[in-house]
Amino acid sequence: MRWCPKCDTPLRIRMTAGSPYEEDKAGAKTMYKMAAGTVGWYCEDWTARSRYCPNKACDYEVWTVEVSIDDLLEVIKGARAGHFDEDLKREGDL
Repeated sequence: MRWCPKCDTPLRIRMTAGSPYEEDKAGAKTMYKMAAGTVGWYCEDWTARSRYCPNKACDYEVWTVEVSIDDLLEVIKGARAGHFDEDLKREGDL
């Protein structure tokens, strides 16, 4: 995501956290934990970013997670085959 969906202004990156974790900014630990819980169970190489719109009239902010296409395709294949349903139900995510 490079453009604000609300006002079409280019987004800026406020903070980045990836694996392995390196605590470099306040708030990065929270973002890291959320991203690790979301994608860390199926891939080791990912990057989380906090993005924001610099337009003063817009308040859009979002956290994104970048994964490789190969990893994304593997998790989609696994989900289609139903490999993750029981794991997610045990963790309370479904």
